[in-house]
Amino acid sequence: MARPEGRHGWLSRIRREERNEADLSGIGSLAGCRRNPSVVASSTGAGAAGTVVAGPLADRWGARAFTKWVLLAAMPFGMLFLMTQGVLAFVMLGLFGAILTSSFSVSIVLGQAYLPRNSGTASGLIVGFAIGAGGLGVTALGWIADRYGLPAALWISAAMPLVAFVAARFLPAPRALETR
Repeated sequence: MARPEGRHGWLSRIRREERNEADLSGIGSLAGCRRNPSVVASSTGAGAAGTVVAGPLADRWGARAFTKWVLLAAMPFGMLFLMTQGVLAFVMLGLFGAILTSSFSVSIVLGQAYLPRNSGTASGLIVGFAIGAGGLGVTALGWIADRYGLPAALWISAAMPLVAFVAARFLPAPRALETR
């Protein structure tokens, strides 16, 4: 027999969802499109385009410099996404996704430059670390969203590129390949 109320009852879940919807009213870009697949498509589609554009730019500026500065460049668009509404929000999310995702393939190339004799290992480590860190990050952000609300988790997500930028500042220059 289902309990009509209580901490784990269906009515409690509905009230919690209504409260979460009300919490989103301060974030205009999410208020009407919380379950809209276009939100995800905007970020991932633009991210794929950003990856294609990133290669020549990283070749011109250097993979290490590109990786550092692209992380800093992404942050304002994540925050602008949270402060805008409608089509402009999708544009900001697309730019955020394009800029942020563009560093992924460049970071793999940078990892291969750090381990030139073991490029497969370097690629596996970079991809594995990215997926593992993403899984841990999503878990932590889910806990934050449950405890403090979705807006708090989204603002943290928008600010995370700053943390990555600071970490990337400590990347050493790759050593030249030594021949034996």
